[in-house]
Amino acid sequence: MIGRGVCDMVLDLRRALFSEMATVQVGMLGVQGSALPFEPMVHLMAPSSPELWFLAEPDSDLVKAIEGSSTAAYCVTGRNHDLHACLTGPVRLAPDRRGLERVWSISAEAMFPGGLSNIDWTPLQVKVAEAVVWARPESAVVPGMEMILSTLQEQTLTDDKRQVLRF
Repeated sequence: MIGRGVCDMVLDLRRALFSEMATVQVGMLGVQGSALPFEPMVHLMAPSSPELWFLAEPDSDLVKAIEGSSTAAYCVTGRNHDLHACLTGPVRLAPDRRGLERVWSISAEAMFPGGLSNIDWTPLQVKVAEAVVWARPESAVVPGMEMILSTLQEQTLTDDKRQVLRF
């Protein structure tokens, strides 16, 4: 059983990851099991939410690759290249746009002028189930990772840190 302190540290690492993703809003999105290469995409998200939204061209290969039980992988690199993460989870086409309205922001408006009413794109929703996070020792998230790792195992890693977060 994981103690309360470890749970708090995991939440801190999760917050650090989502804070970085709020700053760096571009990554590479792909559908697992698909032969398609990953594509650069802009993500939209609510703060600290394990739900990501994307806008894709309706007739794109990416949209065509998404089936009822598809899993997406989304990889991001931190602004200082000291954090890398790969987030995975179920992906679905979300034509209702209600969820997209929750994450719409000024930065989204800048990327998609005209707002939601003028978008001719297909919204995609990824419910993140897991994130594998790698961080360099100089990364701001490493202290939280070191606390988690030292609590869960006896050895302390001195090089790049790797931690799996489950949502």
